[in-house]
Amino acid sequence: MEQIEEKSGQPTGKPLMSTSVPPLVTVCIPAYNHERYIGQAIEAILDQTYANIELIIVDDGSHDATFDIIARYRGRCVARCVRFEAYTRPNKGLSATLNEMVSWARGKYLAPIASDDIASPEKIARLVGEMEEHPEVVGAFGAVALIDDDGNSKGTLTRPGFWTFEDVILARAMMPAPTSVLRTDAVRAVGGYDEDMMIEDFSLWLKLTHDGTARLITVADILAKYRLHKNNMHTRVLAMHEGRMAILERYRDHPAYAQARSTAIITAAHESTRHSLTQAMRLLKSTPDVNLRTRLAIVVKSVLPNTVLDWMKRARGY
Repeated sequence: MEQIEEKSGQPTGKPLMSTSVPPLVTVCIPAYNHERYIGQAIEAILDQTYANIELIIVDDGSHDATFDIIARYRGRCVARCVRFEAYTRPNKGLSATLNEMVSWARGKYLAPIASDDIASPEKIARLVGEMEEHPEVVGAFGAVALIDDDGNSKGTLTRPGFWTFEDVILARAMMPAPTSVLRTDAVRAVGGYDEDMMIEDFSLWLKLTHDGTARLITVADILAKYRLHKNNMHTRVLAMHEGRMAILERYRDHPAYAQARSTAIITAAHESTRHSLTQAMRLLKSTPDVNLRTRLAIVVKSVLPNTVLDWMKRARGY
């Protein structure tokens, strides 16, 4: 595929850093076949209340009109941002594209977001404030509002707190990727995103906190809309589980490994009950650490109507 570029590549005359302005933030939007959504993603960055941002958008070899839409925003992006770049080239995959943008970045902080998600106007300002206040924090996140393909509300995800490596590997933490703001130097220090791993964000969160001193934080504010697409969830659950297990294998020598592996299997089994009870039970049988009560709970969850389960929870007081 012939490469096409649309770049400014030069500062617009606004200062990259000064004592009178807050730290520069690099917003990264990797895009692939999202002609329906990319405009909303860009508009959300242009509407940020935080002033000192640069923006890079890389179209990862889309087959639709994604880059044509990106190019229409060039003038507004150059006017709004300290520095702007957008280009298209043959497909390399998400992690390789993210690493490309990390290399381009001049900001103290990175704010990556997918081309089908929507940042809240105060996202960057809110999280940069947290990170400036807490120097031990290498990544900050917020709650997300879930939406479908058409933008209809599907609920929220929130779990505020400070997180350690153990919290991340044991799935106690919640760090919604669309809300992330990361320290650029910290991301570079751990080698960026793993291009051989499917779940690139989970792998990065583990690398960032593995030294035992760095922390992640999630605030309670809703700071992005995360889009849930219609797809084959039966296949996706298995693929995500296999990707998570591959990442956990890197930490086989860590004391939390066995518990992390069991937790991952139980999580995948719970998710599988929505589509295939057989698949769920097969996953459970793959570990000796899942007791009979847990297996029965999963079976009950998969066959009883939600109304019955809700009644049982109220009756038991949980």
